[in-house]
Amino acid sequence: QQVLADFPQRAEMIQLAIGDDPGFRLSTVEAARPGPSYTIDTLRHLYAQMVDPAAVDFFFIIGADAFLEITSWKSHQQLLQTVHFLVLGRSGCVPTEVVALVERLGYEPDDPAGGWSHPSFHKNEGP
Repeated sequence: QQVLADFPQRAEMIQLAIGDDPGFRLSTVEAARPGPSYTIDTLRHLYAQMVDPAAVDFFFIIGADAFLEITSWKSHQQLLQTVHFLVLGRSGCVPTEVVALVERLGYEPDDPAGGWSHPSFHKNEGP
């Protein structure tokens, strides 16, 4: 059974991934949410805090191993339609499994560097 990283460890990994890139900012709001925390609820909270949600793009950086479980997440269809997922390779994950999943979810290749898009993606509309 895989041991999951706790929130501080995940936040540190994300901060290392985004570095000093001014286009990204780590949100730690989920750490302060009481009880079980679901990504869709955190995203709704973040959109509600935005003065101009149309001016913001949300990106969710996730390991391929976790992304392969996305269909078990609360309101995963809505998540996939409102946030950009940046899926990072992880040891033990076969890239073709991720490709097969995104194809099953209705995504289509749209970027030579490996990007995918979904026809029902609602940019900046929030969940």
